[in-house]
Amino acid sequence: MALSKAIVLYILTGSIGTYIAFVILGSITNEYVRLETSRITVSDSISLGKHEISGYVTLPSRCHRLISRIVKLDDTNFLFDFRTWEDPNRRCSDEPTAERFELTLFAPTGIAYQALMDDEPIALSVVQHIAKK
Repeated sequence: MALSKAIVLYILTGSIGTYIAFVILGSITNEYVRLETSRITVSDSISLGKHEISGYVTLPSRCHRLISRIVKLDDTNFLFDFRTWEDPNRRCSDEPTAERFELTLFAPTGIAYQALMDDEPIALSVVQHIAKK
């Protein structure tokens, strides 16, 4: 009888420990994915006032589609407006996936960028490449 109680206690303790580890590791993984998807790195190739902008954003799944556009806020400030939508005719796992975007902007050098993803601000890193004349 004492042996069976010890075995039940051992199994119960192991199960609780495993569940706690699962919850903690899941939270850490979700936070890492959230941080990775909350920043966009953009390449801005500039030649004679033409900005060729490209990069990748992380979408929630392969069923999601991306619409990207540039909004002029004023003469020196521009907004990358990224919108996502889920295709209701497809079934996909909730595995994040990278999606490439390409935009063209005609503006002088020295402009500033901001970004929104589905109306939420998102951190932006811009790497500029100015073509030699």
